[in-house]
Amino acid sequence: MHRISRRIIFWIAVVLFLFGSYTIIKYAQGYRFEIQEMSFIKTGAILLKTFPKKSEVFINQKFVDTTSLISGEFTKRFLLPDTYSVEIKKSGKQLWRKQIQVKASEVSQFLSIYLPPESLDFKKSDSTEEYLTKSVSLNFITERYSFNSRDRRIYHLKENGQLEDIELDVQKVIDFSALPFSSQYRFWEVGFGKNNLTFVISKVSAKSESGVLFVLENGVWKLINGNVRSVFLSRDQKKIAILGKNEILIYWFEDELIPPNYYKGQLELIVRRSDSVSKLFWFDDEHLLFLSGGNVLLTEVDTRGTRNTYELAKGVDDFFYDRDGNLLVIKKDGETLMTNFD
Repeated sequence: MHRISRRIIFWIAVVLFLFGSYTIIKYAQGYRFEIQEMSFIKTGAILLKTFPKKSEVFINQKFVDTTSLISGEFTKRFLLPDTYSVEIKKSGKQLWRKQIQVKASEVSQFLSIYLPPESLDFKKSDSTEEYLTKSVSLNFITERYSFNSRDRRIYHLKENGQLEDIELDVQKVIDFSALPFSSQYRFWEVGFGKNNLTFVISKVSAKSESGVLFVLENGVWKLINGNVRSVFLSRDQKKIAILGKNEILIYWFEDELIPPNYYKGQLELIVRRSDSVSKLFWFDDEHLLFLSGGNVLLTEVDTRGTRNTYELAKGVDDFFYDRDGNLLVIKKDGETLMTNFD
């Protein structure tokens, strides 16, 4: 072999080595070579966590893998920046579907994916009637107060319907004096949470269907929303679900810096229906159960992409959810039925 030929082969080998090394380094840094662009492009990833575990993951209609049997997690790396159609399936469960946007150098995380059963086996039980009479003011004690505009005093409304003059120390804790006193609002429902969290629905009377929601923040009463029927504090006590006539909103008291990230003072519309929404429960900190149009529905809090909403029961007159027992109770056709989520 001539000297020139050996040199050519040597330099070709050097170039291939350098290019190969550079390519390996770029791939290790999360880049991928895109032939159409003829350049290296920074990639992103998708991280999912499902319940139930061992669920099938499809990306752009192609089966990729199943979520972990141990953790329920699934990670897909080295995805070019784009929007991907992601579906999660499991036999006997309803489909989860989301359009997920992947950005360069970022991990799109969905860590609270729940697949409800395709059908629930409701059974009749005489012991379930008591659930429907339980208070829906979950995780905090709701007190009821009335304001007398003539003597400008606050009275506590007891369960028997009688009014009693509240103690001065109670008035200081609630700090009613900072509320905008108005002859229009004479009846208040007050809720308490952690860290002296206090919120009030001001109503015209005890029989009023809706009122105005105030939240006490840094000693100042902040007007959150009007036409509020009731509020429900989440288990983590970082947010409240606000029930209107045909909509559900969520207001955050604290930052939640887990994707999709919510911040203190943020108010998000979660549900708006043509039918009225008559009852509401937290299923967990990331899902809500509600009754609308005679159907019990479960919906995600996550506002990214199309929100997944599932139908759990039809033709329902009333319902109750006991999270501690994972028990769903419904009243249908005059019968009280119950089932457990698996």
